[in-house]
Amino acid sequence: MNDVGGSYTVCHDVAVPPSYALVGIQTNAGCNHGTSYTVAPASPGMRICNLSQTVGGAPYQMPFPDGYIVQTIQEVQPQQSQCGGATAIYIIQPVAEGTTACSGTQIPTGWSYTASSPSPGSCGTFERIELHQSVAGMRICSQSPYPNGFVVGAVESMAACGLQERYVLQPTSDGVKACGPTHVPAGYVITNTNQSGQCGSYQTLTLRAAYDGVVVCPASPIPDRYVIQSAVPYNGCENFTTANQLKYIP
Repeated sequence: MNDVGGSYTVCHDVAVPPSYALVGIQTNAGCNHGTSYTVAPASPGMRICNLSQTVGGAPYQMPFPDGYIVQTIQEVQPQQSQCGGATAIYIIQPVAEGTTACSGTQIPTGWSYTASSPSPGSCGTFERIELHQSVAGMRICSQSPYPNGFVVGAVESMAACGLQERYVLQPTSDGVKACGPTHVPAGYVITNTNQSGQCGSYQTLTLRAAYDGVVVCPASPIPDRYVIQSAVPYNGCENFTTANQLKYIP
Protein backbone atom coordinates (compact mmCIF):
# COMPACT_ATOMS: atom_id res chain seq x y z
CA MET A 1 0.00 0.00 0.00
CA ASN A 2 1.15 3.57 -0.63
CA ASP A 3 3.01 5.02 2.34
CA VAL A 4 1.22 8.37 2.35
CA GLY A 5 0.27 10.72 5.14
CA GLY A 6 -3.34 11.48 5.95
CA SER A 7 -4.68 8.16 4.66
CA TYR A 8 -7.67 6.43 6.21
CA THR A 9 -9.93 3.49 5.45
CA VAL A 10 -13.66 3.69 4.62
CA CYS A 11 -16.48 1.53 3.31
CA HIS A 12 -17.70 2.26 -0.23
CA ASP A 13 -20.77 4.24 0.88
CA VAL A 14 -18.82 6.85 2.91
CA ALA A 15 -18.25 10.26 1.29
CA VAL A 16 -14.61 11.06 0.51
CA PRO A 17 -13.16 14.59 0.04
CA PRO A 18 -12.66 15.53 -3.65
CA SER A 19 -8.92 16.11 -3.09
CA TYR A 20 -8.39 12.46 -2.06
CA ALA A 21 -7.59 9.42 -4.18
CA LEU A 22 -8.10 5.68 -3.76
CA VAL A 23 -4.76 4.01 -2.92
CA GLY A 24 -5.76 0.60 -1.53
CA ILE A 25 -8.50 -2.04 -1.58
CA GLN A 26 -8.69 -4.76 1.02
CA THR A 27 -11.02 -7.36 2.49
CA ASN A 28 -13.01 -6.06 5.46
CA ALA A 29 -15.91 -8.05 6.91
CA GLY A 30 -17.15 -4.89 8.66
CA CYS A 31 -18.17 -3.27 5.36
CA ASN A 32 -21.08 -4.21 3.12
CA HIS A 33 -19.83 -6.49 0.33
CA GLY A 34 -16.78 -7.29 2.51
CA THR A 35 -14.45 -4.66 1.06
CA SER A 36 -12.93 -1.45 2.40
CA TYR A 37 -10.97 1.29 0.64
CA THR A 38 -7.93 3.28 1.71
CA VAL A 39 -7.90 6.91 0.56
CA ALA A 40 -5.24 9.60 0.92
CA PRO A 41 -4.62 13.21 -0.17
CA ALA A 42 -3.60 13.25 -3.84
CA SER A 43 0.04 14.04 -4.63
CA PRO A 44 2.21 14.04 -7.79
CA GLY A 45 3.31 10.56 -8.84
CA MET A 46 0.82 8.81 -6.55
CA ARG A 47 -0.14 5.26 -7.58
CA ILE A 48 -3.92 4.84 -7.31
CA CYS A 49 -6.41 2.06 -7.93
CA ASN A 50 -8.41 1.88 -11.13
CA LEU A 51 -11.65 1.76 -9.17
CA SER A 52 -11.43 5.56 -9.18
CA GLN A 53 -13.80 7.57 -11.37
CA THR A 54 -11.77 7.51 -14.57
CA VAL A 55 -10.84 5.07 -17.32
CA GLY A 56 -12.40 1.67 -16.72
CA GLY A 57 -15.29 1.83 -14.30
CA ALA A 58 -16.48 -0.21 -11.37
CA PRO A 59 -19.63 -1.01 -9.35
CA TYR A 60 -18.49 1.30 -6.54
CA GLN A 61 -16.56 4.37 -7.57
CA MET A 62 -14.41 6.53 -5.36
CA PRO A 63 -13.65 10.15 -6.28
CA PHE A 64 -10.88 11.06 -8.68
CA PRO A 65 -8.89 14.01 -7.26
CA ASP A 66 -9.60 17.46 -8.68
CA GLY A 67 -6.85 18.92 -10.85
CA TYR A 68 -5.14 15.59 -11.59
CA ILE A 69 -4.90 13.34 -14.65
CA VAL A 70 -3.79 9.74 -15.27
CA GLN A 71 -0.35 10.05 -16.83
CA THR A 72 0.65 6.37 -16.88
CA ILE A 73 -1.03 2.99 -16.48
CA GLN A 74 1.27 0.45 -14.85
CA GLU A 75 0.71 -3.29 -15.02
CA VAL A 76 1.56 -5.27 -11.86
CA GLN A 77 1.28 -8.89 -10.79
CA PRO A 78 -1.88 -9.67 -8.74
CA GLN A 79 0.18 -10.68 -5.70
CA GLN A 80 1.99 -7.31 -5.81
CA SER A 81 -1.19 -5.29 -6.19
CA GLN A 82 -2.21 -2.77 -3.51
CA CYS A 83 -5.67 -2.73 -5.10
CA GLY A 84 -7.28 -6.01 -4.16
CA GLY A 85 -5.48 -7.98 -6.88
CA ALA A 86 -6.20 -5.52 -9.71
CA THR A 87 -3.33 -5.58 -12.19
CA ALA A 88 -3.69 -2.03 -13.59
CA ILE A 89 -2.41 0.80 -11.38
CA TYR A 90 -2.79 4.46 -12.37
CA ILE A 91 -0.01 6.99 -11.78
CA ILE A 92 -1.41 10.51 -11.46
CA GLN A 93 0.07 13.97 -11.96
CA PRO A 94 -1.33 17.51 -11.64
CA VAL A 95 -2.69 18.82 -14.94
CA ALA A 96 -0.44 21.42 -16.60
CA GLU A 97 -0.25 23.20 -19.94
CA GLY A 98 0.91 20.75 -22.61
CA THR A 99 0.97 17.72 -20.34
CA THR A 100 0.05 14.34 -21.79
CA ALA A 101 -2.33 11.82 -20.25
CA CYS A 102 -3.96 8.48 -20.96
CA SER A 103 -7.21 8.84 -22.89
CA GLY A 104 -10.27 8.23 -20.74
CA THR A 105 -8.74 10.07 -17.79
CA GLN A 106 -10.92 12.57 -15.99
CA ILE A 107 -10.15 15.93 -17.62
CA PRO A 108 -10.41 18.94 -15.27
CA THR A 109 -12.96 21.62 -16.08
CA GLY A 110 -11.55 24.27 -18.41
CA TRP A 111 -9.15 21.90 -20.20
CA SER A 112 -9.34 20.20 -23.59
CA TYR A 113 -7.10 17.91 -25.61
CA THR A 114 -5.63 18.88 -28.96
CA ALA A 115 -3.89 15.67 -30.08
CA SER A 116 -4.33 11.93 -29.67
CA SER A 117 -1.89 9.17 -30.62
CA PRO A 118 -1.05 5.54 -29.79
CA SER A 119 0.95 5.03 -26.60
CA PRO A 120 2.70 1.65 -26.67
CA GLY A 121 3.09 0.49 -23.08
CA SER A 122 2.60 3.72 -21.11
CA CYS A 123 -1.21 3.78 -21.28
CA GLY A 124 -2.05 0.13 -21.79
CA THR A 125 -4.60 -0.11 -24.61
CA PHE A 126 -5.53 3.58 -24.35
CA GLU A 127 -4.19 6.41 -26.49
CA ARG A 128 -2.14 9.33 -25.18
CA ILE A 129 -3.69 12.81 -25.35
CA GLU A 130 -2.17 16.30 -25.07
CA LEU A 131 -3.94 18.74 -22.72
CA HIS A 132 -4.24 22.53 -22.88
CA GLN A 133 -6.41 25.13 -21.20
CA SER A 134 -9.41 25.86 -23.41
CA VAL A 135 -9.21 29.23 -25.21
CA ALA A 136 -10.90 30.87 -28.21
CA GLY A 137 -9.58 29.57 -31.54
CA MET A 138 -8.16 26.37 -30.04
CA ARG A 139 -8.39 23.29 -32.25
CA ILE A 140 -9.46 20.32 -30.15
CA CYS A 141 -10.14 16.66 -30.93
CA SER A 142 -13.82 15.95 -31.44
CA GLN A 143 -14.06 13.63 -28.41
CA SER A 144 -12.49 16.21 -26.10
CA PRO A 145 -14.58 18.07 -23.53
CA TYR A 146 -14.73 21.86 -23.65
CA PRO A 147 -16.12 24.48 -21.24
CA ASN A 148 -19.70 25.74 -21.27
CA GLY A 149 -18.58 29.18 -22.43
CA PHE A 150 -17.59 27.85 -25.87
CA VAL A 151 -19.25 26.41 -28.96
CA VAL A 152 -17.85 24.53 -31.97
CA GLY A 153 -17.23 27.30 -34.50
CA ALA A 154 -15.73 25.18 -37.28
CA VAL A 155 -14.90 21.54 -38.11
CA GLU A 156 -11.61 20.41 -39.64
CA SER A 157 -9.95 17.13 -40.53
CA MET A 158 -6.51 16.99 -38.92
CA ALA A 159 -4.03 14.13 -38.57
CA ALA A 160 -3.17 15.13 -34.98
CA CYS A 161 -6.40 13.55 -33.73
CA GLY A 162 -6.11 10.25 -35.57
CA LEU A 163 -9.54 9.28 -36.89
CA GLN A 164 -11.23 12.09 -34.99
CA GLU A 165 -12.18 15.44 -36.52
CA ARG A 166 -10.95 18.66 -34.95
CA TYR A 167 -13.28 21.34 -33.60
CA VAL A 168 -12.38 25.03 -33.47
CA LEU A 169 -13.60 26.64 -30.24
CA GLN A 170 -15.45 29.93 -30.34
CA PRO A 171 -16.81 31.91 -27.36
CA THR A 172 -20.55 31.79 -26.84
CA SER A 173 -22.38 35.02 -27.76
CA ASP A 174 -25.84 36.06 -28.93
CA GLY A 175 -26.07 35.30 -32.66
CA VAL A 176 -22.94 33.14 -32.81
CA LYS A 177 -22.61 30.67 -35.70
CA ALA A 178 -21.89 27.13 -34.51
CA CYS A 179 -21.56 23.69 -36.10
CA GLY A 180 -24.03 20.85 -35.69
CA PRO A 181 -22.01 18.78 -33.16
CA THR A 182 -21.80 21.70 -30.71
CA HIS A 183 -23.31 21.75 -27.24
CA VAL A 184 -26.05 24.40 -27.20
CA PRO A 185 -25.37 26.47 -24.06
CA ALA A 186 -28.06 26.73 -21.40
CA GLY A 187 -30.46 29.57 -22.18
CA TYR A 188 -29.69 29.53 -25.93
CA VAL A 189 -31.86 28.38 -28.84
CA ILE A 190 -31.32 27.53 -32.52
CA THR A 191 -32.96 30.11 -34.79
CA ASN A 192 -31.45 29.19 -38.16
CA THR A 193 -29.78 26.19 -39.82
CA ASN A 194 -28.03 25.93 -43.18
CA GLN A 195 -25.02 24.38 -44.88
CA SER A 196 -21.78 26.35 -44.99
CA GLY A 197 -18.16 25.47 -45.62
CA GLN A 198 -16.98 26.17 -42.05
CA CYS A 199 -18.81 23.12 -40.69
CA GLY A 200 -17.91 20.52 -43.30
CA SER A 201 -20.76 18.05 -43.67
CA TYR A 202 -22.57 19.41 -40.60
CA GLN A 203 -25.22 22.12 -40.50
CA THR A 204 -24.30 25.64 -39.42
CA LEU A 205 -26.52 26.79 -36.55
CA THR A 206 -27.35 30.34 -35.49
CA LEU A 207 -27.62 30.46 -31.69
CA ARG A 208 -29.53 33.20 -29.90
CA ALA A 209 -30.15 33.94 -26.24
CA ALA A 210 -33.79 33.01 -25.68
CA TYR A 211 -36.43 35.73 -25.30
CA ASP A 212 -40.22 35.86 -25.20
CA GLY A 213 -41.66 35.26 -28.68
CA VAL A 214 -38.45 33.91 -30.27
CA VAL A 215 -38.98 31.53 -33.21
CA VAL A 216 -36.79 28.43 -33.01
CA CYS A 217 -36.01 25.48 -35.27
CA PRO A 218 -37.66 22.12 -34.51
CA ALA A 219 -34.30 20.68 -33.38
CA SER A 220 -33.68 23.51 -30.89
CA PRO A 221 -33.60 22.81 -27.16
CA ILE A 222 -36.30 24.56 -25.15
CA PRO A 223 -34.77 26.50 -22.22
CA ASP A 224 -36.15 26.38 -18.71
CA ARG A 225 -39.28 28.53 -18.19
CA TYR A 226 -40.09 28.52 -21.91
CA VAL A 227 -42.89 26.60 -23.66
CA ILE A 228 -43.91 26.20 -27.31
CA GLN A 229 -46.74 28.64 -27.88
CA SER A 230 -47.46 27.79 -31.53
CA ALA A 231 -46.06 26.45 -34.78
CA VAL A 232 -45.51 29.18 -37.38
CA PRO A 233 -44.48 29.24 -41.08
CA TYR A 234 -40.72 29.75 -41.28
CA ASN A 235 -38.05 29.17 -43.94
CA GLY A 236 -34.95 29.67 -41.77
CA CYS A 237 -34.54 26.02 -40.74
CA GLU A 238 -33.12 23.75 -43.43
CA ASN A 239 -35.50 20.92 -44.45
CA PHE A 240 -38.41 22.44 -42.51
CA THR A 241 -41.18 24.86 -43.50
CA THR A 242 -42.39 25.61 -39.98
CA ALA A 243 -40.78 26.45 -36.65
CA ASN A 244 -41.83 26.89 -33.01
CA GLN A 245 -42.59 30.21 -31.36
CA LEU A 246 -41.72 30.20 -27.66
CA LYS A 247 -43.41 31.89 -24.74
CA TYR A 248 -41.63 32.77 -21.52
CA ILE A 249 -43.37 31.68 -18.31
CA PRO A 250 -42.33 33.96 -15.41
